Amino acid sequence: MKMLSALLRGITDFSVISRGLYYFTHIPRAFPEFGHRLFSFATKGNKDAVTCDMVNEESFLALSSNLVSLYNLTGSEDLWKELHDASIKEGIYGLGVVLISKKTTCRLCGKQLTAKTSRVVNVMVYHENRGSFMGCRIPKVCSNRSCKLIQHYGYYTIGESKFYDEDWQENDYLLSSGKTAFDIKLLRKFEVEILLGKLSFKEKADIYNEMYGYDALITKAEDDREEDCKKEKGRSVR
Repeated sequence: MKMLSALLRGITDFSVISRGLYYFTHIPRAFPEFGHRLFSFATKGNKDAVTCDMVNEESFLALSSNLVSLYNLTGSEDLWKELHDASIKEGIYGLGVVLISKKTTCRLCGKQLTAKTSRVVNVMVYHENRGSFMGCRIPKVCSNRSCKLIQHYGYYTIGESKFYDEDWQENDYLLSSGKTAFDIKLLRKFEVEILLGKLSFKEKADIYNEMYGYDALITKAEDDREEDCKKEKGRSVR
């Protein structure tokens, strides 16, 4: 407890604790450079946020682990956006959500599954409440090197063949492809409105884009491309 008190006294900005605990509870420990990224997000890279030499990446990881049982933050949507936007700015991994299977053993040979952090892939996610954002997925491989199974979030592959888990509907997201994921609640809403409301999928897509302002972005992008084409044609004529 004395060590914990000393670490807390070394933190001048307690929003550091909020960000740190949010990261700790939302990002899997298997994620690459977990401790470093936890500390960097919590402090926003600002060394002045801590005043004690004892507060470093290693000790902050231990602090978060001890405090996580008390985790009950408000305004988690703000923290979600802050983490997502920080990850986009960093430009390596999208951290809107990290999709990794909870399964721990191989269904073929019974050996342990381990996260393959060298194969993290960014994923475009479509969400009912948050709109579209960047997340990522981490596959798991069998510890038996001769086993061909790779466990993904909601499905697994054996060689070139893909099979969905029997409990995929219990997940929060559906990976429809290696780089695209849908919020399950959004898909269920689409299903009801398409079947009962007699809406086409295109109409639902248009509603989704309009709701989150993507139509304006698409129109602007098309206008920009058209303007670029005109400029290019002008240079070609000369």
